[in-house]
Amino acid sequence: MADKARSKLQDILNKKEIQLDRVSEEAQKAATRMKEEMNSMQARHEAAWQRTADAVDRLERETREAQAEKTVAVTARSEQEERMAFLEGENTRLEKAATDADGEAQKKISEMQENVTRELGAKEEEVCGRECLCM
Repeated sequence: MADKARSKLQDILNKKEIQLDRVSEEAQKAATRMKEEMNSMQARHEAAWQRTADAVDRLERETREAQAEKTVAVTARSEQEERMAFLEGENTRLEKAATDADGEAQKKISEMQENVTRELGAKEEEVCGRECLCM
């Protein structure tokens, strides 16, 4: 009976060892699968971080470029405003010069008309005086 019990216990022990081996093998497979999943997840995570870093770098570069373009545009506008102010000043100066020149021209025309009128009057008197002498 002791041999039978020992044999039965040995069978149970063998079955339990087989079960233990199967469970250990399944646990090993599960651990391997989990490690592979973890590696895969880590690789996806690293790729996502890299895409994020690339996007941040691109955004920073585009921001710098936009700021540089803005600076160029602001500088160009400032230069354009300075040029416009200069041209407006020149326009005002030229308009004043044109007005002054027009006034001078009108003055000269008036003087010339007076001179012509005076000379005509003098010539008429001269001609009248000759005609009177001739008669």
